[in-house]
Amino acid sequence: MNQMRINVAGLLVAGCALACGGEPQLEERESPRAKVVFVGIDGATWDVIDPMIERGELPNFAKLAARGRRTRLIALPPLSSPIVWTTMATGTFPRSHGILGFTFPFGPSPKARPVDSSMRRDPAIWNIATTYGKRVGQIGYFVSHPPDEVDGFILTDRFHQRVPGSSFPTGIQAELDGAFSGRAARDALLGRFLPWDYSPAAAKDTTDPKHTASLIVSGRVDEVVERDEIYRRATMELLDRPVDLFTTYFRVVDHSSHATWRYFDDSKFDEPTDETDKALLGGIIPEAYRYMDDMLGELVERCGEDTNIVIVSDHGFGPATKDYEVAEGKGMVLSGNHRHDGIFLAAGPDIRPGQGDEIITIMDVTPLLLTLVGLPISDELPGRVIEEVLRPGLLEEWPIERVPAYDMDWHAGNEVAVPEQAEEDMLEMLQELGYIDDDLEAGDADDLSSENVVDFWEVGIITRRHVLVGELTYYLLHDEVERARELLAVIEERDPENALHMPQRVAGLLGAIEFELGREPGSLATEGLLGRAGLLPESSPVND
Repeated sequence: MNQMRINVAGLLVAGCALACGGEPQLEERESPRAKVVFVGIDGATWDVIDPMIERGELPNFAKLAARGRRTRLIALPPLSSPIVWTTMATGTFPRSHGILGFTFPFGPSPKARPVDSSMRRDPAIWNIATTYGKRVGQIGYFVSHPPDEVDGFILTDRFHQRVPGSSFPTGIQAELDGAFSGRAARDALLGRFLPWDYSPAAAKDTTDPKHTASLIVSGRVDEVVERDEIYRRATMELLDRPVDLFTTYFRVVDHSSHATWRYFDDSKFDEPTDETDKALLGGIIPEAYRYMDDMLGELVERCGEDTNIVIVSDHGFGPATKDYEVAEGKGMVLSGNHRHDGIFLAAGPDIRPGQGDEIITIMDVTPLLLTLVGLPISDELPGRVIEEVLRPGLLEEWPIERVPAYDMDWHAGNEVAVPEQAEEDMLEMLQELGYIDDDLEAGDADDLSSENVVDFWEVGIITRRHVLVGELTYYLLHDEVERARELLAVIEERDPENALHMPQRVAGLLGAIEFELGREPGSLATEGLLGRAGLLPESSPVND
């Protein structure tokens, strides 16, 4: 590939401001397209949002839904946040973009490092935008450290840890000290979510009457509340910068749902929830959504209605029961787990309003954003532009430009070592959430270099299985039977152990998606699709 065609003029503007010791301001310039703001809310589900809207608790979600378009976004496995968010940033399957878990190496190893952006093998939308002369602002996106060089700015997902080099341009980090609140502000914010005299010390004191409640939120909820507040403040500080695409990401809904779902709703659990703990913890999930609603209200007020706002989650959520049971994290059972139906909500001058029933998957997010920003779409992207989301006449006014491939070197240009303590803190958080094994230790950067990542066909069998099932299912959802057959032939050749059970697993996933979307069994033409692709199993698992 050729080197990325960086918009040098834009980078020089930021660089000059930094050299002069000032704030890295971008010069105003005219753009014929409306600004696009892309908001990621990890783990959000309409199953919680809709009842809260009906009760009048989420006025800003309600206003956006009333004037915009809303539907359920189908997440494809693996339902792992770094994988899904990278998929939505690149528009490519995990087998292509190379982010296959929270840590690497992906195979069995006693030591590990959190994944980082240097592992990503495909360009993200902010790389594409920079290459084609658009400006970007990106805040807190999953797997964005070290930051890429862009025409605009990036605060990576390590910015909240004050990791050196966690922003581009580097000088912008010093301008955002106000995003880090003092102790009084921190305690007041935690008081919204933990309405008792919360102390992390109680999590270690088994005699404390609030021990269980404190143990459940310690390291899961308390730390992510502080994290999201840093990125919320940074978002509002930088939102007015003249960029074409602004991206921001929040995690508190996901962590709260994992940790406290049974205290929010224990109707699907066999055993009743302790009433004392339920009283303490039952309001955390609703408060997480109210916090997001407050953020959206401020964001919309600042942007106005002439901005295209797109809000998605990487997956939905529900109780961790039956097929959705989740592994223990640090000795504590997590009571909420992922679902395949996330949220899609968009509003703005280029969005067609209404309640949608079109099938939108995580593969289709990048083509939509590229279209709204006015960027070419590569023929190598498997996703499609869901035209039902766009206002009538938009594609006639702004025809989609196609290119055979993106000719760029998108690799992160800021090779910054992450401090050992920051790596250990990240691994501990992932262990608290049950995402990785408790006995994993932080590995040395030299020994676990991202350059040593193994080939996809050599990673763990379960990871391969989830990735391949997701890819096959995407093709079937869009009736691309020939592509499904071609992939199945590759699986049979390269991964015969997984190929043996692929029909049953794909059928089970299609059934789960139907169930979670509230559709009648067979409404996705499951048997016809599987049959034409040669994937019709002798018997399909029944969904609970």
